[in-house]
Amino acid sequence: MTPKVGTHKVTGFASGTIDGQKANLILRKGLITIDNPNIDYVTALSEDSQTLFIVLLNNQAKTNKFNLIVDTSQLGLKSRNQRRFEDEISSFGYHIISVKL
Repeated sequence: MTPKVGTHKVTGFASGTIDGQKANLILRKGLITIDNPNIDYVTALSEDSQTLFIVLLNNQAKTNKFNLIVDTSQLGLKSRNQRRFEDEISSFGYHIISVKL
């Protein structure tokens, strides 16, 4: 059994690399809307804040199609800008979408 309280070791907070660019994971409510619950995603922002990365993961043993909306206003940009993507991911595959800001 694992204790729910007590000392914790903090990890992370360092930039990672996505498609050869340094990037930091971000969480923003309303940034991503996706119509397929079988597709999981994580988001990251490049260190120069010029590119948003969306890493999509298919958690099923079959190809899944999806429609995705990115609301870049959730990144603090002055203009509300929605971008739409439609694609598919093979079984247990992943896909990276790069959005230039």
